[in-house]
Parts: sequence; structure tokens; C-alpha cells
Amino acid sequence: MATLNFMGRSGFTWFFGVVEDRNDPEYLGRLKVRCIGYHTENKTELPTADLPWATVLTPITSASISGIGTSPTGVLPGSWVFGFFKDKDCQEPMILGTMPGRPVAFSDPSLGFNDPNGKYPTLIFEPDTNRHAINEKYNGYEILPNPILEIRRATRITSVAAASMPSFSTALGSFIDEVPVETWDQPEDAYNAIYPYNKVTETESGHLFELDDTPAAERIHVRHRTGTSIEMARNGDRIDIIKNKKYSLTASDSNTLIEGSSNVTIDGHSKVYINRSGAIGNHYTVQVGANANVNIVCDNGDINLFTNNGNINLNANGDLTQKVTGNYRLSVQGNVIETVEGSISTTSIGSNVIRASTIDLN
Repeated sequence: MATLNFMGRSGFTWFFGVVEDRNDPEYLGRLKVRCIGYHTENKTELPTADLPWATVLTPITSASISGIGTSPTGVLPGSWVFGFFKDKDCQEPMILGTMPGRPVAFSDPSLGFNDPNGKYPTLIFEPDTNRHAINEKYNGYEILPNPILEIRRATRITSVAAASMPSFSTALGSFIDEVPVETWDQPEDAYNAIYPYNKVTETESGHLFELDDTPAAERIHVRHRTGTSIEMARNGDRIDIIKNKKYSLTASDSNTLIEGSSNVTIDGHSKVYINRSGAIGNHYTVQVGANANVNIVCDNGDINLFTNNGNINLNANGDLTQKVTGNYRLSVQGNVIETVEGSISTTSIGSNVIRASTIDLN
């Protein structure tokens, strides 16, 4: 016959308490909790080390098996928690969740029911709800400015120079002055959250994840503590900010479609290495559609074109125009063969010197 005294049938014993230790030696996410009404705040009479380990329950969306799901490691010392005891002696606490509040004093590590490290709460007279979720208002009262938002707005990059585009005059048969340099700006910060639409996760080091459903300001924002971030704005714009180096490794093919324009501004050098393995047929091809030009501009330097073992082929189905303001040198170790179906006209303001072992003008 089944016993009539087991957890759930004989009732639950609930508790509220404060976390004082999270360093579970068994790595199960357990916490030491000082429970109101069951434990004294006198840490001499009841040290943190003597508190029982409390098991953390995870949501149904987490498997909690074989490392699959969300790790039960988000609670901090100083967090207020709620749960129940699964035994009659109140020595096996189970934590159901944490409770945000509005702290009115900083922690006193000498007393129980406080963060023993004296770190949390970091702010008082403000709600424990993340500032990104409530913006800068709380029940009509201003709260302290959001430092992450201030940094993001202060470090916005504007007036980034894009490449200028020289023009060629067919009528004059020469190049004309360059057009003014174009610039582009990093979009303004898209944050405009209204409570309670922004769902925010922030870690103790400052990593941030926002799912913002604020009407007319919907966005997604993922931020590393250093400021490296990805933000998707309401209109679908995506802004990537990388505060250090970027590495992109693709094990197979990569395809990119840009249906608008593209500007790339690089302060350092840029290299493209094609066909590293030396396979046959891995060509580097640049194709420009009809009614557009290919412009290569070097502001103050040389343009060098080399082939270590191969030919250079140039085919112009229209005219070929060259303008040289300095000297023009041509060094050929083999023969020079020119075939001209029209006439040749040469004008030299200075002297014209031709030297050869044999000159045949026939």
C-alpha cells in the first residue's frame, strides 16, 4: 500500500531567502541560501559554509541532462530567491526562481541575508530590472543614465570617406577633375525601448542580449562587454561593430548578393590571395555590367601590375587612351609587332630619335 506521507501529498514548506554562495563543488548549479525564518542573520552562529546546498530548478525549455539546455549558473550572491523544502527537516531546499526588487541599502557582508562579497546590489533606489528594459524612467522618476547607451552614442562614427570617382571626357579625350569625396555615417542608435516591451539578458561582466518589441522601435541587439555588437534595427538594417580583429572562416563556398551599393574604407593595407592551392581553373574574375566603368585611383603612389609566369592581355573593343605627364618608357626583350589598319600620326615637340641596326621604311 502506498505511503500517505511524501512530498506533494503532505504539503510544501515554502521559503524566501538570499543567496550567499554559488561555488558548488559538484558543478550542479546549487546555491547556499539563507532562508528567512529558518536561519539567523548572525553569521557567527550560522556561517555561510554551514548552510545547506539548494538545488536550482530550470524551466521546461531546458533539458537539464547531458549538458543539453541552459546551464543553471545565472544566480549571483545577493540574489533573492523563492522555493520550497523537499524534506520535513528543511535541509533540502529547492529554488524555483529569483525575485527582483528595489534595494534601499548596499550590502553588509558582516550580516546574513547580504552578498558576502559586498558587490551586489551595485545600485540602490532603482529597480533590479535591467535599465535597457525600462529606459531612463521609473514610475515617472529619472534614474541614472545608462552608461552603455552613452558609450554607444558617443563613439558613433560619422563622415567615413568613400572612394572618389574620376571621370573621362570622350569629347576632350582626357581625364577631368575628380568629383568631391563622398562620405557615409554609422546609423544613429536605434534604442528607444518602452517598458515592458524590451526583454533583456545581461551577465555580470556586461554581455548583453536584447529582444525589443517596443512598438515602432522593434530591434534585436547582441553586445559583448568590450562593445563588439550586432544590432538589427526596426527597418531591418543590421549594424555590426567589431572593437578588435575580425576572422571569418568558411569551409566551403561563400555567396554574397548586394542589391544596392557597397562602400569599403580601409585604413590599413588590403590583400586578396586567389587559388592558394594552385589548382587549374580557379580564376579571379571581375565583371562589370553594361553602362558602368571600372575606376582605379591611386592618390599618391604607384600602380604596379606583375605576372610572374604568364602573359598580360589587353583588349579594347573601343578606343584606348593613355595620358602620361612624365616620361613614357617601354622595354621589350623580344620583338615589337604592331598592326594598324588605319593611319599613324606622331607629333613630337622635341626631337625624334630612332636607332636600329636596320631601318626598313618600305
